[in-house]
Amino acid sequence: MDFKNKVVIVTGASSGIGAASAVLFAKHGAKLTLIGRHEQRLEAVAKKCQEANGITPLCLRLDLTAAGSCAAVITRTIATYDRIDVLVNCAAKMLIGSLFDDNIDTFDEMIDINLQLATEGVRVNAVQPGLTRTNILANLAMGEDEMEHTYEHLSNKMKILDPEEVAKMVVFVASEVCPNLNGSDIGLTGASWMI
Repeated sequence: MDFKNKVVIVTGASSGIGAASAVLFAKHGAKLTLIGRHEQRLEAVAKKCQEANGITPLCLRLDLTAAGSCAAVITRTIATYDRIDVLVNCAAKMLIGSLFDDNIDTFDEMIDINLQLATEGVRVNAVQPGLTRTNILANLAMGEDEMEHTYEHLSNKMKILDPEEVAKMVVFVASEVCPNLNGSDIGLTGASWMI
């Protein structure tokens, strides 16, 4: 897969699947705009990307729920690279517990981040990862070790995914290898949804 001269925006790039996807896109030659809320982690990912392909990514520390932030991403990316080829939305928020137990503002923020950032006129596909070793998983009430033990107990075929595994699918789906893949939801679940 060749992303040389392709411009890729990755949201949620400061950790987890977004960070792994950014590094893998860089290894395939992409020019990157990295979006995240955590500046130091974003800079660390940018350094890995630059080491992978020699191109310094555009890094934007932004909260995508803030008014005007999406427009700023597009404006800055086009000003830097003159185009946008791929948008990978990895920015996410997870609501833990019942919707009725939580603040409605938290639910609205989750919807804003996870659903309302779609664009028009491009192929839109979703990679549906199962349980993945990310900050979201680590912040769940059940720790990662306990969760992994629980799932290993349920089935020896099920596993918690690494962000790099999910990133491979993200890069594949965004590539020209499958130009007619559109409107698809690809499950990469480690068999976690089969029980």
